Amino acid sequence: MLPLAACVGAAVAFLVLLLVAGRHAGPLQTALIGVALSAFYAAITDYLMLTHPLEVNTAMVWLTGSLWGRTWSFVEVGAPLLVLLLPVALLFSKSFDLLTLGEAKASTLGVNVGRNRILLLGLAVMLAAVAVAISGPIAFLGLVAPHLARKLVGGRHRVLLPASILTGALIPADQRHCGTHHPATAGTAGRHLHGADRRPVFLLPAASEPVTMALSVKNLKAGYGGKEAIHDLTTTIPEGKITALIGPNGSCKSTLLKTLSRLLPPMAGEATIDGKPIYQMSPRAFSRRLSLLPQHQLVPEGITVRTLVGYGRSPYLNLWGSLGKEDEQIVEQVMAATHTDIIADKRVDQLSGGQQQRAFLAMTLAQETPYLLLDEPTTYLDLNHQVALMEMMAAQLDRGATVVAVLHDLNQAARYCDHLIIMKDGALMGEGSPQEVLTAEMLAKVFRVSAAQHVCPESGKPMVVVKDAGLTEQMVVLPDPGWKRGRRRPDSVSLLAGRNGACGGPFLERPFFGKPPRYRFRG
Repeated sequence: MLPLAACVGAAVAFLVLLLVAGRHAGPLQTALIGVALSAFYAAITDYLMLTHPLEVNTAMVWLTGSLWGRTWSFVEVGAPLLVLLLPVALLFSKSFDLLTLGEAKASTLGVNVGRNRILLLGLAVMLAAVAVAISGPIAFLGLVAPHLARKLVGGRHRVLLPASILTGALIPADQRHCGTHHPATAGTAGRHLHGADRRPVFLLPAASEPVTMALSVKNLKAGYGGKEAIHDLTTTIPEGKITALIGPNGSCKSTLLKTLSRLLPPMAGEATIDGKPIYQMSPRAFSRRLSLLPQHQLVPEGITVRTLVGYGRSPYLNLWGSLGKEDEQIVEQVMAATHTDIIADKRVDQLSGGQQQRAFLAMTLAQETPYLLLDEPTTYLDLNHQVALMEMMAAQLDRGATVVAVLHDLNQAARYCDHLIIMKDGALMGEGSPQEVLTAEMLAKVFRVSAAQHVCPESGKPMVVVKDAGLTEQMVVLPDPGWKRGRRRPDSVSLLAGRNGACGGPFLERPFFGKPPRYRFRG
């Protein structure tokens, strides 16, 4: 009776979770609702224990989770579910791998996020019910076993799921051999990364067929929580060129990219690709046309850079997700182009911020789409790799791609981009070539700076020289730092600068989290 009750209870809890959370609830909301349901069911358990005092000892033993007293009758209900559900979980393991990158990135890789979220929750609930039906509650094992297995076999769910089951089974099995038997309760209740080693930026292979397309928005209105942020925007991205979205903070550049990449449905207007509304395309078809490097990345645990870059080939793979010979060649070429081949076998969660950014860029390039959207791609990158990235963007044009990037460095945008779209407060302020857009009048109007356009002596492209800012009325007077009250005034302000992987972050963190390391400074 206990195994059947566990499975039925899990199914009921899952249905309640879906009804309360709704289809569009995010991971955080779903987790909080799950915590609330867990507390509710725990209260019911406590009530039953208090109203049946003669069975408290039996209940407490069962609540700790154990294989003592278990017979094959406990397995009879759980085994069919395990045989049915585990192959399904393994079949969708590729989608679950992509969800570890965050729902936004998974969506741009062709994953039907809503369907797979429900499937993942359902499988997790029912597989947990099978374990509870056999050994009792597994709260401790449910937390420890997956993390232990991930340390041993990595983060690929195809291997991680069986490894977690075996790891979780070993602990109560070990108790059976090494623990103390309780007869009274038996059977009762149930290379160098930086510097001069600069290799050329390799071109990715050209698309097998030439693609003619256009990405445009018309009378677009978009925003968050019912509040409009983009106001009646109409523009078309020039085909086969590099377009930069520029503007001050809060001008909704990233919001526009989210709308173009189907992460933020528009409130009004339309966004089209090849003349087709982008929200009418299937996730898989859209992910073969457009790829996105988001501004913020969710770093998965336990996977290598090579595995992460391979995720970029997901729109072209079958449900099982195995890379073919051509896919592996593309992954190798992309890693060489982004200089991530030297760290290919390192874990992503152990890299510096700049190295992680290059790894995610390599994954996005491996997707090989006609349209490439980059949201502040130079974030975390040192100067060396910023220049390499901008050159790599230009190289994408040789394979017929169109690049759209959000940039804050106006001189980078002027030097490497063919077309600029300048925004402020969710409105289009102007667009055209760098010479046409980066005028003194426009810079004063949008950025509130006194600046002038000059010609770069190196590239011959326009460059912006800022004279002064017009934000003095917004400056805040900081509190007295203390040296005026008798403390020694600081002689200088020091700045930590260096290439990605130069350990500047660990140096700053070390005084707070451990003994100071030994460093040798060179000025």
